[in-house]
Amino acid sequence: MQAINNSTFMANVSREDFDKIQIGMWQAEVMVILGEADDDNHESWANYVPTILIWENPDGSKVRITFSHNQVTEKTYEELEKNKLSLLLQTDENL
Repeated sequence: MQAINNSTFMANVSREDFDKIQIGMWQAEVMVILGEADDDNHESWANYVPTILIWENPDGSKVRITFSHNQVTEKTYEELEKNKLSLLLQTDENL
């Protein structure tokens, strides 16, 4: 997978889409729900180390999903509300 850095393309990932993502899901399942990520740190060896994919919405909200061995280990939803950042973090450690 190659990083996508195209300023004309932005995700439109809703909070409802984010809530569908579960810890332990496979990366392919996440891509079906969220589509292609706007940015990633994926390398050819990334199946063996954590990989972070980021979807950034036009309103500034972001979804970050961390994968280890192609499975979700952490998910974060960042939302801007009237100059205030709201953050929801779920990891396999706080289930």
